[in-house]
Amino acid sequence: MTRKYILYIAAAVLTAGCTTDLPDLGRTAALIPIGISVGDGSVTTRAGIEVQEAQFQEGETFYVRFADGSAVNRQNNALASTKFTTTDGNGTATPALGSDSAYFNPEASSATLHAYYPQMVNETTTSFEVAADQTTDAAYKASDLMYATTTALKKGTQVTIPLKFEHRMAKVTVLAMAVDNVTKIRAIRIISGYRRVNIADPVTATPGTSLSNALSTTSPLLMYSHGGDGEEVIFTAAVLPPQTVEGSFLEFDTDDGTYTYPIRETKLEGGHAYMLALRVGAVQGSGDSGTGGLGNSGHVLTIAPIDDQEYTGREITPDVVVREGDHILTNVPDDPDGPYYKVVYSNATEVGCAQVIVVGLRDYAGCVSTSHFNIVQAAGTIDFDEAAVEVTYWPGATYNGNTLDIFGDYGTLTYSTEDTDIISVDAETGLVTLKDPGTAPRTATVTATITDGRNYHYATPTASYTITVYPRSGIGLGYDIDNWGGDSGTNGTVDF
Repeated sequence: MTRKYILYIAAAVLTAGCTTDLPDLGRTAALIPIGISVGDGSVTTRAGIEVQEAQFQEGETFYVRFADGSAVNRQNNALASTKFTTTDGNGTATPALGSDSAYFNPEASSATLHAYYPQMVNETTTSFEVAADQTTDAAYKASDLMYATTTALKKGTQVTIPLKFEHRMAKVTVLAMAVDNVTKIRAIRIISGYRRVNIADPVTATPGTSLSNALSTTSPLLMYSHGGDGEEVIFTAAVLPPQTVEGSFLEFDTDDGTYTYPIRETKLEGGHAYMLALRVGAVQGSGDSGTGGLGNSGHVLTIAPIDDQEYTGREITPDVVVREGDHILTNVPDDPDGPYYKVVYSNATEVGCAQVIVVGLRDYAGCVSTSHFNIVQAAGTIDFDEAAVEVTYWPGATYNGNTLDIFGDYGTLTYSTEDTDIISVDAETGLVTLKDPGTAPRTATVTATITDGRNYHYATPTASYTITVYPRSGIGLGYDIDNWGGDSGTNGTVDF
């Protein structure tokens, strides 16, 4: 399901009947509340892949800072920051219990937000350390430093601001298979690299280059642990600060002793996921410590080409056709002996190149095949609710009352008009300032132009509406007020 972003635009109703300038309604109107949304099923805040949840869950809290005095509390006092808590699994958020609700500053036309997750991170955080044990979902999430920012315009009677968080840590995903002399894997640990990174720019939660808390066999990072005998196939993940790793990297506890896995020099970048598919037990004998290899199980599985898939906002998991030679392997539901293979998808949410991995089971245990497919942009739309509007001119009067509906994400949005002798338009907000039309109504056109985002393409990238500006009306100089008739036909009464 894709997200529909709606820019709420308040309508100012201009009526005739007095000759004084209109008051500044923005200063006297009720406070406009600020709501937050962190995903409605279309925003992936953490790439789960069967390991951790893909969305913020109910009850998760994140910290929000408001820049430049752009927000106030309900007492109209400046509000520098607050915390929001998700109220459901769809990412709807409300102010955390005991925190101030946030409102637009009546003196401001917009609010700039900086958001941080986990909640203990804020604009003064100078370093960040991931958990040494990430086997639980809570510990993994607490290690997944994320940041989001946006500037929201003050529109209508309330504004819900969508935030899309960016990962600052690097994700390492391990697909481990017990083969040959190993039948069960009991634990997986990262044994090299660093756990702590300095924050070079606290406001943007940008990691620096200074790293500490080096990992070692005496101080590992636990990715997976099984309280019993272990498992044959394990898919797990952990997050690390951005860094370059090399040498012995993973350690496996098995029913056949300890195995280690060395890695060539690899740069782990923030916001990226790295997958390692490993056969554990293909090389060493019982009790030896060595390197688990990518040996041959005696079978070769292939994956049929997968058609391009359109972006949906959720992880895309197309069906795959798996063959050994000309024979198609089919997993039978409820087969008491289990499936022949397991399918794993990676980077399969956003537009780009996704990966699919087939892991052989039963007679095909230890056999791994990979393929790729493309996720292509979905169709976005842009349109105004009203094709034409009418307003009356007053000195200094503005209009911003036509709602712009945008389906999908986008790069930039700008407003313009060619009828600059009738109106002027703010390129960023779409606010229309009226100009004196003279003695007769005049019509201008306002156009919104959008550019493609990462996941949406706009075949029709513009939307327009016409605005007809009527001359100012009221009692003119020299008008004989004694002959002015009211609704009853009698002369009106003027009180001074």
